[in-house]
Amino acid sequence: QRDLAATETMNKGFEHTKEKVMRGVMKNADRAAELERDQHIIKTDEDLQAQVEKIQIEMGENPTDPKLPKKIGDIYFDFKKDYKTAREWYQKAAALAPQDSVMRDKVDDCTIRMHDLQIDHALKAKDPRLDEYRATRLKFVIQSFERRVQDRPTDMSLRFQLGRAYFLAQGTPAFLDKSIGEFQQSVKDPKQKIDSHLYLGQAFQKKKMFDMADAQYQKAEEAGSGIMSQDRLLFIQYNRAICLAESGGFPKAVEFGKKIMEQNIGYKDISERVERWQKNQV
Repeated sequence: QRDLAATETMNKGFEHTKEKVMRGVMKNADRAAELERDQHIIKTDEDLQAQVEKIQIEMGENPTDPKLPKKIGDIYFDFKKDYKTAREWYQKAAALAPQDSVMRDKVDDCTIRMHDLQIDHALKAKDPRLDEYRATRLKFVIQSFERRVQDRPTDMSLRFQLGRAYFLAQGTPAFLDKSIGEFQQSVKDPKQKIDSHLYLGQAFQKKKMFDMADAQYQKAEEAGSGIMSQDRLLFIQYNRAICLAESGGFPKAVEFGKKIMEQNIGYKDISERVERWQKNQV
């Protein structure tokens, strides 16, 4: 009787667990179906407006649900590419969920896209303020990713993005050191490992720490052995050759340069560089 009772209890537990799993699967399936419906429904501006109005009616019934204004933000971001309007809706969602760091990311992503559009327009118009716009964008990206890393310090992809932003702002020596610090963290992530070593090599090279730079280039090459494209490998070898030449290691630089020429003689300016290196000229 005890065995039968225990078996019955276990079966009930399994059924309960199975029911919970099925509910979760159905919920995810419903969400996927909803997204697919939105993609098929929104084909014109009229479709977009109808969807927005539908969600606004839901907001009237659930005014504290941050997912609803976020959905409108997603519509303007993904379908309309109207980043200004999308940002306004994401800001409303963020106000309803102030603890949600990812929602603040959405707001910042809109601002970054708006900077990108400004830069593209300035580039086409040959606007003399182009460098100013680029500097403003970079400053905002640094501020945004500093906040993101502070919110989620174990996210190595964010640390990599912050390191890259610091690297681009290398005119300030402190930023170059900060970029090294971030890449030394992001190198622990297998997805960022090769690029992190490569950026570390370039950063140490700019600090004229040539032995440390070469060591990082070697690690980048080893990490990508057998999996990286030829162009990626050539880029690493190219940087490594320049690093060796800048440190006075011309014979080794020539050796690397010739390896590149054997694979692609037209790669960047490698032919001209090898000729100079053979004369012991940087």
